Amino acid sequence: MRKILFMALTVILMVAACGNTEGMNEDPDLPGLTVRVGGEEFQAAAGPYCWRTGNTTSCADASGDPFGYGDADKPITAAPGSEISFEFDRPPDSFTVLVKEEAGAEHPSAGPPFQLPEEPGKYGFMVSGEWPQGEVTFLFVVSSTVDASD
Repeated sequence: MRKILFMALTVILMVAACGNTEGMNEDPDLPGLTVRVGGEEFQAAAGPYCWRTGNTTSCADASGDPFGYGDADKPITAAPGSEISFEFDRPPDSFTVLVKEEAGAEHPSAGPPFQLPEEPGKYGFMVSGEWPQGEVTFLFVVSSTVDASD
C-alpha cells in the first residue's frame, strides 16, 4: 500500500511540476544582428539557438544552411570584395563567421574586417555568437556581382 501511495504522490508532483508552462511557449528575447555591406544595412535572420531566460532554456534546432533559410531567395547585392560589418544589439562574448559558397564549400572568414570574396557568386554567411545566456547563429546571403558597384 505504501508503494502505491508513494507512486501516486510522485505522479501528482510530476504533473504539478510540468503543469506550469507559463512563458515556456514564448520566443526568448534573442539578440539581433545588423549587417552592413555594399552600402546597405539589413537584419540577419536568427537561425539555430539555445538561450536561457531565468530558469528556462529554449532551443531551436533550425536549419543552419543560409541558402535554405528566410530571405535566401532575395539576397543582398554587393560588389566582390566589399567590406562587411556586423553590429550586435547586445555584444557577444565572442563570435565566428563561416562562409558557405553556393556550390557547398564552407570556410571560416578571417577578420575583422570581413570582406566578400573577390570571386562573384552567392555566399551564405553563418555568424555564431556566444553570450552568457547561450548561443545564437545568424544567417544571411549576399550575391556578389561586378555590376553591383554601379
